[in-house]
Amino acid sequence: MKRLRVSTLFLGIAAAAAIAGCGSSSTDTTTASSAAFKSQASAICTAAFNKVNAQKLPTTNAAVVKVQLDSAAFFNAALARLSQLQPSGDAQGRYQTWLTTFKQVPAVNSEAATVAKAHGVLSSQFLALAPKFREAVAKANSAAVAAGIPDCALKKG
Repeated sequence: MKRLRVSTLFLGIAAAAAIAGCGSSSTDTTTASSAAFKSQASAICTAAFNKVNAQKLPTTNAAVVKVQLDSAAFFNAALARLSQLQPSGDAQGRYQTWLTTFKQVPAVNSEAATVAKAHGVLSSQFLALAPKFREAVAKANSAAVAAGIPDCALKKG
């Protein structure tokens, strides 16, 4: 299973600052067999996670803003592609729940960028987002497992 250091990136941003101062344009949905669906979803998630992981750990406030915005963009592009997939059978409800839950992760990334830009990474407003991010990830991970796509769960790396 691919490991994602997104939580490390988010939390590392605050620590580093304290120390230092994918998408498809198709509108058609694809109904896939269970195995094919899981493979497609896993590939999309893995590609997004790899892009997030490839980012350098930021050491300046401007770099924090960029990493957060880029992470949100990578996740949102993946979500656009993932929303085109439809699992077969009764898994559709669990998958839609996961998509809705996962959308909170890039939403917090975007919020973190806005707060870092306005108040800085040492601000209480920015630091208060770390628990919100961890909660969004935990909920998304639970929903990914429930939807049968554990490769779409974000992991510390």
